[in-house]
Parts: sequence; C-alpha cells; structure tokens
Amino acid sequence: MTLDEYAAWYSWAKTNLVRDAVACHAAAAAATHALAVGGGRDVAAVAARDAARDEAAIGWTRANYGSGHSYVEWFIWARANLRLADVRCHEAARAALRSITAGGSQQSATEAATQLLLRPQPAAHGRGCRRPWSSVSSPAT
Repeated sequence: MTLDEYAAWYSWAKTNLVRDAVACHAAAAAATHALAVGGGRDVAAVAARDAARDEAAIGWTRANYGSGHSYVEWFIWARANLRLADVRCHEAARAALRSITAGGSQQSATEAATQLLLRPQPAAHGRGCRRPWSSVSSPAT
C-alpha cells in the first residue's frame, strides 16, 4: 500500500460514505487491504463501505489512531485547501504535525501549513493556490 492509494481511499470514503475521520481511516485501511490481497476496485469499495459502518473496525482504528493518520488528514487538507503540488502538500502535513507535536493547537498547525503559500513555489510543480488571506479550515479530527 502506498500513501497515495490510502489517501485516495480515505478521500473517497469522506466524499461517498461518512464525514468522520476515524471511520474514513477504517474504510481506507479495509480498501487497501482488499487490494493488497488481490481484490479489485469493486471488492475494495465493498470492504470500505462495510468498515465505515463496522463499530469494531472503527473502534480498533480509534484505539490505534496515531501520527500516520493525522499525517494523511493534513496531507489531504493541504491538497484541498492550499492547492499545492503533492510534494508541497507533504511539506504542509509535516509542518502541521511539527506544530502539534510542539504543543500547538489546530489553529497553529493550520498557520504552520499555510506558511508554504508565502514561500516561492517551483513553477514545474505548481497547481495554483489560494491567497494566504483566503479562509481555510483545519481538517476535522
């Protein structure tokens, strides 16, 4: 499983199944597992749907929630809100997690991530971005 696959299934779950971040992680884990053992996209989608409604899967995910889960949420948040190239979204996710690890709030993490908008962006990787003063909200956790 790659981060890209997992993030794609997390985003799919958030769009199509449920808004709860933990349930989306359960769905993404189930989908990527189904793919890893040889199932196709349809099998993965069924596994994701089932996991998003499975209290045991959600409970297990909640009990094992960690920085990797937060990283995915911040990466997807950066992709949606900052509209930077993926490499820069990874930078934003790392900046947000560094802020939180240092004792910062969701707001300070959001500010740390959005600082990337103020730095020059290589033209080859740009996908456009919002103005730094536009409203952005933190990922729901």
